[in-house]
Amino acid sequence: MKLKEISLYISDSGMKHISPKDAYSIRLEDLFFLDIRKSEYVAYKKIDSPNILYFEYPEIINQIHELPKDKAIIVVDSSGVKSKFVVEEAIKQGYSNFINLIGGILEWDKDGIPLIIDLDEELHGQCACRLTAKRKLNKFKN
Repeated sequence: MKLKEISLYISDSGMKHISPKDAYSIRLEDLFFLDIRKSEYVAYKKIDSPNILYFEYPEIINQIHELPKDKAIIVVDSSGVKSKFVVEEAIKQGYSNFINLIGGILEWDKDGIPLIIDLDEELHGQCACRLTAKRKLNKFKN
């Protein structure tokens, strides 16, 4: 399937959105995924695509100008919230090629779409603000 064959969801503000299933079906196309999650989240689970860029949020806001304007860029975060801010900012800066991934990696995973998973980097903790990789927890036990 190709991007031009997919029905993107377009909000009232003109922001484009894509479902994880549709994004997966075009992951090998001439486009980029832009993962804006923290490095420890990426180390645990990431999208299997040859065309993926990693810029953490909020630093990406000041680096949008470094990204190509001639290719579609699907912005990925954990839940689809911060990615919307990045797409909004890209639109303000004159970009029309940014697309928000609906529901982020959580929705991607919930839909059963393949991810690259490193179980040594699995995150554990009582709340999202205290997540630690399994590898680091084992280090403290030894």
